[in-house]
Amino acid sequence: MSDQILTISDKERKIDSSRHDFILSPTYTTLLPNDKFDSIVFYFIKENPCDDCIYELYADKIYPTKTIITLKKRVYNVEYLKKKNPLFTVNFYQKSFFVYSGVEDIFSGDKKIMNYRADNIKENVFSQWGIILDSGKYTVTKNFEDIPFFPSTPVRFR
Repeated sequence: MSDQILTISDKERKIDSSRHDFILSPTYTTLLPNDKFDSIVFYFIKENPCDDCIYELYADKIYPTKTIITLKKRVYNVEYLKKKNPLFTVNFYQKSFFVYSGVEDIFSGDKKIMNYRADNIKENVFSQWGIILDSGKYTVTKNFEDIPFFPSTPVRFR
């Protein structure tokens, strides 16, 4: 038996946007970060304070025991936010982080609860930290230059 690839075009099936049977629900009533990650985010915010910025958290699990996490702070920009599709936010120390995990590429939201405000660009502000979580050990790199979800070194799959 040979492997077959299924190709579906957007024209074959249109999704009825009035359907409400797709419900993304939490599996916990309380969600807390572990102490190590909480400390890393605390220091990221402390070293990168900004009241008018967008904070982002990217999580990419590349192996069962290895995850690449990227924390970003960037200047607030309405057009940037309108192009992004964050499905979740998480609050750390009075800062709201938009969370990206790849799920936003297969689900899209109506953005009805997104509160856009006027751009307040004072200066070009950008900071990024990379965190490699490997078997419970955290390695933090400030001014991390990898693009989230794409490490600069090739990843070999088992």
